[in-house]
Amino acid sequence: MPLVMESLVVDILRAGSSVVLDFGGNTPTERKWVRSLFERAGADHVLHYLDIPETACLARLKLRNETKPEGLYFATTSEEEFLAIARWFQPPSSEEGFCVHSV
Repeated sequence: MPLVMESLVVDILRAGSSVVLDFGGNTPTERKWVRSLFERAGADHVLHYLDIPETACLARLKLRNETKPEGLYFATTSEEEFLAIARWFQPPSSEEGFCVHSV
């Protein structure tokens, strides 16, 4: 995981601010790394889990790709790329001990 970010995230959390990571949560191993950050900082956490059908994800992805603002960069992701990444996703389990907010 991104070692460059670790100390920065921990410092921000220790200062009392929130940090939102939009990555690092697809597998238990990745979530363990995220856990290590807020535990080192002594900070509370919430894991937001969007339990929605793959068809809805693909529809949202298509809309995002078609409507992204001019001049603002964020990558265009193809359906093939999404499916390649999504096949590795493992939903969070209660054994991981996260405070999960499901939608």
